[in-house]
Amino acid sequence: MARKKAVRRENGRGTVEKTNSKKNPFKAKVPVGTKIDKNGKTQAVYKTLGTFPTREEAENALADFSRTPYDITNSVKTFADLIPWMSLFIPLQAVIILSAYWSVQMC
Repeated sequence: MARKKAVRRENGRGTVEKTNSKKNPFKAKVPVGTKIDKNGKTQAVYKTLGTFPTREEAENALADFSRTPYDITNSVKTFADLIPWMSLFIPLQAVIILSAYWSVQMC
């Protein structure tokens, strides 16, 4: 089977790269900024959108992200971030348990 030629995208639109994973060998990445290395050169900083079993699925994920971009860093939450939100919807007994959790965390 002949390999399809990689699609060229505009600068800043992301990339699809092949990884060593057998289950999901393609990774879709988008640039989120730049950094300066120790030699004074500028390098792009990437965030991963996800890993995919085929190159076409990874390219579709990049296309969807380009149409409707969202905050990638907002998708990572910790339990401590969720406790104030949970306390609004959980009955009183659970709030007591959560307050005990907070008192242990403060010590």
